[in-house]
Amino acid sequence: VRMPPVITSQTINGTVGRFVSANISATNMVGIEFAPTSYGNSTALPSWLTLDSTTGAITGNATTADTFTVVVTATSSHGTGTGNLTFVIGRGTPIINPPPTAGAIFEGQSLGNSTLTGGSASGLPGIFTFTDPSETFPSPGNYTANITFTPTDLTNWNTAPGNVSRSVPPCAVSSHPSQRKRPPLRRLKVHSFPSGEEVQLSAISGSIRSSTARRSR
Repeated sequence: VRMPPVITSQTINGTVGRFVSANISATNMVGIEFAPTSYGNSTALPSWLTLDSTTGAITGNATTADTFTVVVTATSSHGTGTGNLTFVIGRGTPIINPPPTAGAIFEGQSLGNSTLTGGSASGLPGIFTFTDPSETFPSPGNYTANITFTPTDLTNWNTAPGNVSRSVPPCAVSSHPSQRKRPPLRRLKVHSFPSGEEVQLSAISGSIRSSTARRSR
């Protein structure tokens, strides 16, 4: 009885950005002389997949998230058999390396006052943002802030979490106008005035306004 190869149907799971591989498996062969001598496909493969017609291996780096079925063939001296291979390719998650650099931030400020520059996530175009821009650092020290990378292509890629480290110094007068501290006011206390005498108070450093005081009779 001449029986062509019978291909076992398979479901192959993969992820965008990762290597995917499958092998056409043919059974019901009696002896090596009836083994398939070539493999093929009767429906088109996506551009990122390649079929080795000698070994039946299907390999490639997934570039698109999709679910599709490929009709494949195996041919021996007893004929050609067909079967289905279903590929389920999910969205990939970018790998952040290196992380971006967080800009200067001072005690009492929120992450919204800082900016993220540089960084890379699997070489994809996209943007880095602070996960919670309202997070505030009440005192100086070293902190770790959570960040999120959002790729431009959300059809094939997920957002990716990460973190950055930042040293938060004390608020400096020369840093941010909103955070500058005013020097304390100086007060002069006059205990008594001679009767009818005027006293002139003049500012030495410019921080005290000139004024005139007269004692009431």
